[in-house]
Amino acid sequence: MIRKEAINITTVLLIDDEPLTTQAIRQVLQVHFPSIEISGEVTNGAKAWDSILRRTPDFIISDIRMPHMDGLQLMERIREAGLSVKVILITAYGDFEYARRAIALGAFGYMVKPFVQYELIQEVSRICKEIETELAHKQDISKIIPLVEENMIRKLLVGKLQQGDLNLLINLSGSNWNQYVLTIFRFNRSSENKEILEEIVKISMSEEINSLFANHGCRVVSFFQKENELVVLYTPKLDDIPFLQVCLETLSKYTEVTILTGSCRMNFTLEQIPFAYVEADKNLVESYTSLAVSLPDLDLTSNEKENYHSELMTRAAEYCKKAFTKDISLQKISDHLNLNKYYFCTLFKSHFDLTFWEYITDLRIGYSKELLSLTNEKITEISEKCGYLNISHFGKIFKKTTGLTPAEYRKTYQTK
Repeated sequence: MIRKEAINITTVLLIDDEPLTTQAIRQVLQVHFPSIEISGEVTNGAKAWDSILRRTPDFIISDIRMPHMDGLQLMERIREAGLSVKVILITAYGDFEYARRAIALGAFGYMVKPFVQYELIQEVSRICKEIETELAHKQDISKIIPLVEENMIRKLLVGKLQQGDLNLLINLSGSNWNQYVLTIFRFNRSSENKEILEEIVKISMSEEINSLFANHGCRVVSFFQKENELVVLYTPKLDDIPFLQVCLETLSKYTEVTILTGSCRMNFTLEQIPFAYVEADKNLVESYTSLAVSLPDLDLTSNEKENYHSELMTRAAEYCKKAFTKDISLQKISDHLNLNKYYFCTLFKSHFDLTFWEYITDLRIGYSKELLSLTNEKITEISEKCGYLNISHFGKIFKKTTGLTPAEYRKTYQTK
């Protein structure tokens, strides 16, 4: 079933015990608002409530005086249920008491029969504009909430979240974190290997881990709590051990150091994350990946093998240049080349002296620099065109790569 939110269809339920009235309204809507979907036409409030429970519309146009349940009683039930359905009320009575109660219940509009067609068009136009504005606002908020949530969880972990902000975090999260697993991936620098992870590499690691969990239907927040320690908080919908092994192998392709892993599966509340972290830290053990990258068993001479690898990487580069603005991934390019994903990573790094994600980042940032200097497109549009749906993430990577924010880069290079 197609969800109406996915294609932004506005739906309306028509309610009146006089069929001629709903027929007249339907004709006006079909002529002047062809994009509005009429989800149903019913004759009283009780039937309307059943219809709303089955499929909640964006707004309703309802008579007030009806049998079984009138329009005002229906509004009261909608408000008690916490549904954000907008209501335009129509009545044959011009009595002030009806208008007063309608306003008190939060009616969006109020018209008296016989209504003038222009008035109905005006009210529906106004309600559609309001719904469109709210939808855009919700989409903006949906992008911001994960960033706010991550920042608050990071502060909570180190005891720097104020009580007021904790209450806000709990309200934002709702029941999302009633059960969670906290896992630590610690990159264990030894005396022989003092590798420090670069910021852009850490961003790529966190992004890949988030994608892995999200693709399996988990809610996830991941961040580097310390210089070489990735903390992952996720809802437990998986067989943890095999899946964490996949995470381990994903992280291993970025670094040569040993990775320690530890998880906490006890039932801590959201505000008890510091205790969950302590438990996960106690469970840290040295982990070994099942990653065993070896060259395919090809009956080729050294020169022939080198040419074969060179040809593969040429095809890889061509694929990257065509797909870097889209939903590109290691799995997709590996499948395209018919290679093992981990073997591909090793071969790619050896050939280009860059990891796959570093190469993609270079392509994306290069293209964004071109768009910033040569066009007047909005930075949000440029971010999406370059393959970054999260403008905050785009801004961080752009500044890390160029030393300037996108706005600063545009100001500098468009004025030359």
